[in-house]
Amino acid sequence: MLRHTPSDVSLVMSPISVIYALIMVHAGSKGTTMTEINWAISRESSTMQGYYAVQRYYSELLDQISNSTNGVKSRIINRYFLNEKNDVLPNYEQDLRTAYKTKIERVDFEDANKAAEVANDFIAETTEGKIRRMINEEIVQKKFGFFVNANYFTAKWKFKFDKSSNSKGTFYSSEGKKREVIYMSVRNQEKLHAEDDDVQVLSLRYLDTSYALNIFLPKNGTGLRDFRARLTGERVQSLLSKLEKTNITIPIPKMKIEVDFNLEEVMKRMGVIEAFSNNADLSDITRKLRLKVSAPAHRAVIEIDEDGTTAAAATYSRGLKSKSVIVGGRRKFDADHPFLFILTKNNIPLFMGQFV
Repeated sequence: MLRHTPSDVSLVMSPISVIYALIMVHAGSKGTTMTEINWAISRESSTMQGYYAVQRYYSELLDQISNSTNGVKSRIINRYFLNEKNDVLPNYEQDLRTAYKTKIERVDFEDANKAAEVANDFIAETTEGKIRRMINEEIVQKKFGFFVNANYFTAKWKFKFDKSSNSKGTFYSSEGKKREVIYMSVRNQEKLHAEDDDVQVLSLRYLDTSYALNIFLPKNGTGLRDFRARLTGERVQSLLSKLEKTNITIPIPKMKIEVDFNLEEVMKRMGVIEAFSNNADLSDITRKLRLKVSAPAHRAVIEIDEDGTTAAAATYSRGLKSKSVIVGGRRKFDADHPFLFILTKNNIPLFMGQFV
């Protein structure tokens, strides 16, 4: 998914938030519309066996990552805001409720401002105020309904960074531009680390060690674009499987990134095309009207500091050279040039992005 976004700006997104928004469409789709969504989110076939495999996997995943334990608060909540003048098929409503814990909230869309306020209050409450005023009147007007997925995560590091070790330093962009950032540092501390010919990986654990922030640092200072182009889920999992405890010195930037996306082009590049067209088959949502997806959008924010990480996301549908250096017999992970990061739960990506 990240491959389909710009490579020259800092950004963050929640693939899991986007996927759950797609899944709520998937649950009411048929034919080619369903096949394309199936393929985009799971590479499964269009068979009913494939459909139920997708449904089962993401239903179980929702239970795994919606919890609060050991210094971690994580939640994903789905909601379908439905124009109260319309209705959905009973089987569709049951599927959303039982498989994805999705409530259908019937709202008066005639008062578009009030309807938008109801949806924005839901997003703000779920994300603990990190995301506000995402839905406007235009999104509500003349709509059958709209899906919202809101995702929130906050956690403390297993080993915090000492603020007294912070320092200002230079960060080098892919274009050779320089800017000053604040680096958090540890010296010769045991961390999980891996590398191959192109990239180093540093995995920073939270108090609940099933969660991790994994930083993928290209060895070439201008190599993020090439690394992204070749990035696959299989390569990410292969690198994470090679993590080993290593004594390492780390300077990494403090980060705060907030980004808005129009997801239509991203989804089309993923192969979801018919859902946006007049040929869309969403007849398992309703048979009274011909529906299609319009103007899907996504907003995500992440803050990484000395204590831990806070991240939130909401989706609605409508040259420099660096290598793994060893200084004085000690390895150094020097994140002073563009890198990619993936926040995971048991290696499942919850948030991902890049700092450039």
